[in-house]
Amino acid sequence: MDPSSLGSLTFGFFPFWVAVLAHFLLGERLTLAKLLAIVLGFSGLALLSYGSLRELGPDTALGVAIVTCSVLVQGYPQVMIKRDGKDVPTVFLSGAGMLVGSLVLLVVAGIAGEWSRPFPWNSTVVLSIAYLALMGSIVTFMIYYGLLKRLSATLMALVALITPPIAVVLGSIYRNEQLGTLTLTGGAIVLTGVGLFQLEERRVARLRRRT
Repeated sequence: MDPSSLGSLTFGFFPFWVAVLAHFLLGERLTLAKLLAIVLGFSGLALLSYGSLRELGPDTALGVAIVTCSVLVQGYPQVMIKRDGKDVPTVFLSGAGMLVGSLVLLVVAGIAGEWSRPFPWNSTVVLSIAYLALMGSIVTFMIYYGLLKRLSATLMALVALITPPIAVVLGSIYRNEQLGTLTLTGGAIVLTGVGLFQLEERRVARLRRRT
């Protein structure tokens, strides 16, 4: 399995972490079914990591740990924005995060010596960057933060689960990535846990509308 697919599947844990934070900080109560779905997701992530270590070697553990930490770090501000960012303009929420991230990346790129390397100025690269900047960043996150003010933080976090299966399929098609049995099983368990969690979210939402 390629690290790109592994990273996408590992990030699938994001909705579970947001659900835990939302329980304590937003009052979005965790039901027994949600807890069971989270446990199932944890199990799938553990199996996914174990399978990837076998396929890609022990060095993969560091990458899995970094992606997992990024999930833990990203979940907290999402919940805080939901709680305290109702009156903050969506443009500011999106722009401030990109500005800080850009500055950090500029510094890291300088330390890593990226500025001394030649840049491939061709139409494919330029158009890809332009598309990611406009559609993948500006438009996407403005819509995301706008919806976050109206929908539950946990429901919005489930959007992250659209990426993993797409990344895995595209990786298999365009990069001939081989998916091992343990990795596939772990990924399937993670997605199953998320599916069960979403079903419980809908059930709770229907009960709230009736009362």
